[in-house]
Amino acid sequence: MAENIEHFDTSNFETTHLLYSLQNHRVLGKIKSETGSLAPTEFVGLRAKMYSLHVTNSQTKIRAKGIKNPTSKTCPSSTIFECLTN
Repeated sequence: MAENIEHFDTSNFETTHLLYSLQNHRVLGKIKSETGSLAPTEFVGLRAKMYSLHVTNSQTKIRAKGIKNPTSKTCPSSTIFECLTN
């Protein structure tokens, strides 16, 4: 990532991180990490814009475009993984 830093928006990284920069903040066409400087531990993708991203024991990000927000918030990532495997 450091080799191609001009293609990334790293403004959501921790300020002490080596790659932190405000240079590409909110610039269209730049890739931004959804988890910041934390590495994801698990990713389950069912289709475009429908996935679960597990970062740490307390952080899980669930996206489900087209499904009402309260429903997607109560759906655990284990259910999404079960849909993928069955």
